[in-house]
Amino acid sequence: MNHLRILKYLNFASVAVLVLAILLTVVSVLGSVWFVAKIDPAATAALAPSLVITGVTTSLLGAMAWFALMAGRGIENGRGRVAQTLVAVASLGSVPLGTAFGVYAIWVCWFNEETKAGFDDSDVRGEVIRTAFGVSMMGVPLVAIGALSVAAILPTNPERLNAEWEPIEDRSQRRDVKGCGLNEVVAGSGCERVVATGVRTEEVQFDTRKTVMGFTGLNGTLYLPEGVSGPRPAAILVHGSGPQSRRETSPGEVVGAYDEPIAIFDALAHALAMQGLVVLTYDKRSCGNCYPDLHTGADYTAFRFSLFMDDALDGIAYLAGRSETNPDAIAVVGHSQGGGFAPHIGAADERVAAVVMLAGFTGTFRDALIDQLERVALIRIAQWDWLGAWNVRFQKQVYRTCLDQMDGEHDPNDDCLGGGTTLVALAEYDELNHRTPETLGALEVPVFAISGTVDRNIPPEEMAAIKSATGGGDAEFHLVAGMGHGLTDLLEPSSPPVLHPELLERLAAFLGTVPAPAVGE
Repeated sequence: MNHLRILKYLNFASVAVLVLAILLTVVSVLGSVWFVAKIDPAATAALAPSLVITGVTTSLLGAMAWFALMAGRGIENGRGRVAQTLVAVASLGSVPLGTAFGVYAIWVCWFNEETKAGFDDSDVRGEVIRTAFGVSMMGVPLVAIGALSVAAILPTNPERLNAEWEPIEDRSQRRDVKGCGLNEVVAGSGCERVVATGVRTEEVQFDTRKTVMGFTGLNGTLYLPEGVSGPRPAAILVHGSGPQSRRETSPGEVVGAYDEPIAIFDALAHALAMQGLVVLTYDKRSCGNCYPDLHTGADYTAFRFSLFMDDALDGIAYLAGRSETNPDAIAVVGHSQGGGFAPHIGAADERVAAVVMLAGFTGTFRDALIDQLERVALIRIAQWDWLGAWNVRFQKQVYRTCLDQMDGEHDPNDDCLGGGTTLVALAEYDELNHRTPETLGALEVPVFAISGTVDRNIPPEEMAAIKSATGGGDAEFHLVAGMGHGLTDLLEPSSPPVLHPELLERLAAFLGTVPAPAVGE
């Protein structure tokens, strides 16, 4: 039996199969691009990673075809043993036919006494050159895809982000006040900072004015300072976006994940209670895990973002009715989305004594979401993660296509953004956001705005927009070096993560400058 001739025809058959596979792959991808472009041209950006992978795949298949062709042309004449061996080894994993072919080819080239002696090794230089060409066809795309893969898993460099911004500690707009602050008590002829002996928690429920989705009340936790005589000033914590519980637990932010999640509101409420404030946290009505009975099979078409503001106002009413609380000295402390709501909440209730914006913003939700995704894409590009940037920009385009419908004719109940959030809800939310600068400028209570140099969920430049919106009113502005959107230190992270100490120090200093009116004053 002429094993060399058999192997020659098997190689030629392999070339035919590999070329056919290349053609089918290319046609399939081009067909997908054409089909997607017909439906939504902007969505073709999503296929960029697939095109890269297709290019790598066809290069590898082409290299295999090259080796098989070299082996087939020379094997019967005693040449191409190196190329044949590479084809054989590469085929072993393709069970069962590829494995059988690979084992047979290796046996013919190296173990069959009759055939291995017939190989002519005199043209070693030429065979090495031809083999090197084929290896480069395999190696270059593999190196390229390997580099892209490594770039994709590299974490964002917070030092680089931090270096883009100078920290801010601006109290130039603050007004002089008399009396003790929200976290102080009278001590002799002056005031001193409260340090509670401990914190007691109480599970509570308060009524809601809006019964959308069947809600009649919200569940929460009241943090009560111990060792401090009352009634005491209070604070209500208003959540960021998403289905947050009263703990506002965060696993990370757009610039990276934490070693373990941090319960932001647990930590913040405890810190404020240790300063003598009564603090209320509560489960957001959008938290399905918190209210499973109300969310199961719920109709979300009546949902509006303004419900979150109404719920906070109901929480303030509950706080004001507690005997432990000074009803005229309540601070609204909002984080992220809650920071955007905080000025509106403060303007709507005269019992609010201060507005705190933690990584808050003044722009629209639409712009905030689209700009956030673009920032992430640019961060990934700066770290050579082109595939990651492509994916983020595709997501951005999908959201933009959805949100831009609000500018023309559209179905108000379309929930293209997902989660049951309708376009009419998003449009009303953007209308509210458009009023935020005006509301900030008209506030008659002190404003504390703080963010971090590493935050890219809400960019540091938002601090300038907040300052401009206050119009010279009683406010202070801070940009903390190294702090991210989750209010932790990303330059020197702790494990488990904790709130950035400068955040707590500056917030405590601010609260000490907000006068606490006497009960009933």
